Amino acid sequence: MSNKMKIKVKKEKEKKVVEKPDELTLMVRESLGSMGRKVAPGQEQMLVTILKSFLVGGISTIVDVIIYFILYHFVKLDPMIANAISFVIILIFSYFMSNKYVFDKNNKKQMVKELFILYFLGLILTEGIIFGLVTTISWNPLLVKIIAVVLVIIMKFLVKRFILNKKH
Repeated sequence: MSNKMKIKVKKEKEKKVVEKPDELTLMVRESLGSMGRKVAPGQEQMLVTILKSFLVGGISTIVDVIIYFILYHFVKLDPMIANAISFVIILIFSYFMSNKYVFDKNNKKQMVKELFILYFLGLILTEGIIFGLVTTISWNPLLVKIIAVVLVIIMKFLVKRFILNKKH
C-alpha cells in the first residue's frame, strides 16, 4: 500500500472516531434530562464550558486565598508581596487547569490572551485594594483579600461580558 493510501485510510479512521463525552457533559445531560429539558449540542457544550470555568475559577480563588494567608500569616510577608506571589502561583495554576479543562481547542490562543488580560487587571485591582485598605488604613489583610477577590470576580465578569465578548 502506498503512503498516500495509508494516509487516506488513517484520515478516514480518524473521521469515524466519535469523541466520547466526558463525565461533566454526561452529568449536565442527565441533569437537564431529569428536569425534562433538552438542549442543542452547542448549548450543552456551552453549559459544560461555563461549569468548568466556574469550577476552575472557584478552585483557583480558594487556593489563592489560602496561599495568601499562609504567606502573610505564617511566612510574615508584606500583604502586597504575599498577594503578588499568590497571583503568580494562581496564574500558572489557572493556565494549566484551564488548558486542560476549559479552553476550546479551536479558539485557544484567544482564550489564553483573555486569561492573561483578566488576571493582570485582577492583580492591579487587588494590589490597589490591599494598598488602600491594609497599608494605608490598617484593615485586616485576610478580610481585605477576600473583599478584593469578590471585587475581582465581578470585574472579570464585567470585562469579559461587556468588553472582550464585544470583539467576537
